[in-house]
Amino acid sequence: MTGVGRNPRRTLRPVTTRKVVLFLTSKADVQAKRISHKLRKHNVSCFFLPPHQASHRSVTVEIGNSPETDITQLLFPTYSRVSIHLGEVRSVYCPRPLGFVKGIQQDEVEEFVELEHEAALDGALFSFLDSGECVWVNHPISSRLASYKILQLRLARQLGFKIPRTLFTNDVGALEKFYSSEGEIVAKVVNATPTTLPKRFIPTRLIGREAVSKKSAIRVCPVQYQKFIHKDCDVRVNVIGSQVFATAIYSTQIDGRVDIESAVHKTHHLPHDIEERCQLYCRRLGLSYGAIDLLLSHGEYYFLEINPNGKWGWIEDRTKQPLADAFANLLLGRL
Repeated sequence: MTGVGRNPRRTLRPVTTRKVVLFLTSKADVQAKRISHKLRKHNVSCFFLPPHQASHRSVTVEIGNSPETDITQLLFPTYSRVSIHLGEVRSVYCPRPLGFVKGIQQDEVEEFVELEHEAALDGALFSFLDSGECVWVNHPISSRLASYKILQLRLARQLGFKIPRTLFTNDVGALEKFYSSEGEIVAKVVNATPTTLPKRFIPTRLIGREAVSKKSAIRVCPVQYQKFIHKDCDVRVNVIGSQVFATAIYSTQIDGRVDIESAVHKTHHLPHDIEERCQLYCRRLGLSYGAIDLLLSHGEYYFLEINPNGKWGWIEDRTKQPLADAFANLLLGRL
């Protein structure tokens, strides 16, 4: 089935191969480009659906009285001259949380239109590609659930990870008690994506008595506080399907992201039980991919958090670990 795009004089060519990987991201996504380059070597068709162009797509979904009569079709931008049926998609690369809308619009009508597009696209993608036959990396609903830090830490403890003692609060008394018992604590944001501003970065920071005494600031919103643990290094664990790639990051900062460019990166060999625990952790959250942050201190590994949409390109560049190949194999159903 073909359809008519924004320019009715253009003829769209339908996709005929069943080797289709759908990328729910822009072609400017460097990591996605690396994966698509690997996939094309296997004669796999790669199609990109940038979230910010959601309202410029044509969506058609027809549901009949039997599965055989169901139709779902997405029309891609006119420059690509392509239509795609979701029944031809074998896997999806989705490196972002749930939702396509780029932000709340000032105009009420425009916002309504954007949200309607999102509801139609999400409904089509999740219902037609939510079977055991389609690999999601990662499914947006699983990514959303996995982004809650309270859930992350409770699951980590349940699976046997060591975790720093942690408090989530905006209660002055609770924080004062926690600080008095631990002595040295760090503060972190509770939300995995606290702002949509691309250049806004809120690092983990060590706080002292002066910060704890600022009662009006503490009450503004909940903050994640943790016992400060002196580290030997940070360990980033990329779990990609059945493969685990660990990297030791030697940073002089409490938050290793602050000096990531100058920090030394080395391939790290995890103990077998920690590696298995990382794999089990991702499976429990329904994730095909997870970037787990551990802290190594005096031979002990502490779980800090997981990012289901974590960046990994710089790790591949620094360590030469074959991460893009692993993602390609996962999307091909080989992991």
